Amino acid sequence: MPAELPLPIRAPDPHEELFKQLFEQRCRHFLQSTIVPIFAANNNSASKVGSIFVVNSEPISEIATGSLFTDKGKRYLVTAAHVLRDFNAEDKHIRIAMGDPARPKPLPCFPENTEVNDELDIGVVLLPPQVSMQLVDAKYIRSDMVAQMDTLEEANYLLFGHIAERAFPNSDFTELHVPKFGFWTKPLRKEIAARSFNQSAHVLVEYGSDGMVVKDGDLVKTPVSLGGMSGSNLWRIFTLPELEPDQELPMPMVVAVENMVYDTTTVRCTLWKHVLPLIESLANRS
Repeated sequence: MPAELPLPIRAPDPHEELFKQLFEQRCRHFLQSTIVPIFAANNNSASKVGSIFVVNSEPISEIATGSLFTDKGKRYLVTAAHVLRDFNAEDKHIRIAMGDPARPKPLPCFPENTEVNDELDIGVVLLPPQVSMQLVDAKYIRSDMVAQMDTLEEANYLLFGHIAERAFPNSDFTELHVPKFGFWTKPLRKEIAARSFNQSAHVLVEYGSDGMVVKDGDLVKTPVSLGGMSGSNLWRIFTLPELEPDQELPMPMVVAVENMVYDTTTVRCTLWKHVLPLIESLANRS
């Protein structure tokens, strides 16, 4: 069940301490429970010489973010299409994290349980029961939590996912610590002259080092790169008008999936309303 967010209170400015307290109390745990790290494992990272194994390269080469969705009893992993494609390319094999610290486990990705839209850069995987059962304490996004919007209105938006910059493994790469990272952002009202930008499906947000950052553990500074955030979710967090005394705090709504950084400050996301048809198509085939 999603986190409940009832809190009759008058609303402060987004950067005031009260806003941060409300977010920590009512939103953060739910948001961070809806995402999992995705890894690209190197199949040829070690070779056997005689009776010993020689490590040729790091077993894990890339990190991304997946979000969890449920509908009609089925459970799905949503991420960027390029993550599913690139993490399974050549000598790599895609893996999903289980537990905390994360233990990379194989993620079955076959044509019969995968749906992708390369133009919109969205990919969906139907999770087998043996995989979803191992996702302890996971929370799932539902269709009634998807914001049905065509453009970004003025609101509080949080991009939340996993960050690769401070990810580190244990000595034998059987466990990895992958920090969760979020930053408050705002819509960008500018034109992008790029073939990879679809104005009817994509939205742009701004990444800035001076924004309010949601930190995790020892992540004490804004990352230089957004590596690892591919597939992360853009959330519309409660706006803070003057609430009536008995008014409940609105639930966060998932808006879009991050899948490209055009430069150091311009981030492209695909609206979640375009993810739902892929999930429906996959459900009808399974």
